[in-house]
Amino acid sequence: MINQYEVAAYLADELPEINGNLKKITPALNVFKSIQCLSDYTRNKVMQHDLRVVKKCFEIADNIYFRGNGLVRDAIENVFVYSFSSLFNLTDRKEKKELQALVPMCLYTAYVHQVFKSGI
Repeated sequence: MINQYEVAAYLADELPEINGNLKKITPALNVFKSIQCLSDYTRNKVMQHDLRVVKKCFEIADNIYFRGNGLVRDAIENVFVYSFSSLFNLTDRKEKKELQALVPMCLYTAYVHQVFKSGI
């Protein structure tokens, strides 16, 4: 099980390119800010149309979500999954469908629950 203190180190191992941004987080062990760093990186890759890296980010988030404790799962849902609507709106219709197809089922299910719960 991944706890809130392990998320930043896990992200740094899986995505060394965000290590600099993770080190800027104060406090370094804030799981919500660590997930926000992943979300920001994913957003940048969507804007660059780098779907290969976006897929990797989704897989990393899914793994953290699946293996995380309650606080880690909350951070993934309330930060990463919450950002999906804005991510999907960054692309044209065709790329939006490709992007949605990359989202792991567990995370997409959490996104659908958020959308229905909010009444959008």
